[in-house]
Order: sequence, then structure tokens, then C-alpha cells
Amino acid sequence: MREMDGTPGQPTPIGAALLMMRLLYAALLASVAIYVVIVHVIPFTAAEAPDRTMTLGLAIVAGVLGLSAPVLRRVLMPPREPDRLGTPTPTHIHPKRFARAFAAHIVGWALCEAVVVIGLAMAFVTREASTIYPFAGGAVLMFLFLAPRRSELEAVARAEQVEATP
Repeated sequence: MREMDGTPGQPTPIGAALLMMRLLYAALLASVAIYVVIVHVIPFTAAEAPDRTMTLGLAIVAGVLGLSAPVLRRVLMPPREPDRLGTPTPTHIHPKRFARAFAAHIVGWALCEAVVVIGLAMAFVTREASTIYPFAGGAVLMFLFLAPRRSELEAVARAEQVEATP
């Protein structure tokens, strides 16, 4: 493989790709804590209870979004090849495959983020800060489940190697 000189279209080192993904992942995961802090900082005044149908509907929407995150990520991921005994571990990933894998992860993380945003909206509607906790907890669990892993990027890169061999 030729040296990395910044030319577009060159293979990306898996370590560098993983670092970029982990930085975005950490920022999105930290935003969950920021939303929880926001609902505790803003003072709420007493109000009448919101319609139960609306809160139940929003909770169902949040659940559907959270559960669809891993499904959509799996659908959007490029082909992957499992690790086999004796095959070398890839060190680079093709930019187009990395872009697809990165986009698949972002879609999954955006759906996790949507769950906590719905919880934030619910906290404002109900005027109770504790309303956000189940949504934030669910979002954090889904984020942990959808964390970027080196093995995933290696499997995507390995699929390219398998396709290239005659």
C-alpha cells in the first residue's frame, strides 16, 4: 500500500477511522447528559397535567425510534466478512466503505439521540424534570449497544479483500 499523502480516495487507516467515529460518538453520548442537566436547571412552574394520550403516544414513538436504530444501522452497513482463522487483520479500509459504515452508525446514533430529545420535550410538557430519565436511560443503553467497534470496521475492510480475490 502506498503512503498516506492526503490524496482523495486512498485507503483510510482503521485506527484513524475508528478515532473519528469515537469522537462523534462521545459527543452525542455526552449530549444526553446535557439534556438531563438542562431540564434540572430550567425552573418549571406548576401547570395542569398534559393529556395522557399525547404522553403515551410520544413514549411509543420514542420506543419505536430506539428499537429501529440497530435495525437501520444493520441495513445501511456495507457488506462484512467475519474473521477467519489464518486471514490477516486489515489495517486500512476503502473510503467508500468507510463512508457507508460511518453513515450507518450516524443514522443509528441519531435515532438514539431522538429518543432523549423526545424525553426532553416530554419534560417540558409535563413540567417534571424526572420525566426525562426513562428516555435518557433508554438512549444511553442504545448508544452503548451501538458503540463503534474496531472489529466492525475490520469486517467491512475484510469483505473488500474477499471480493478482490479471484
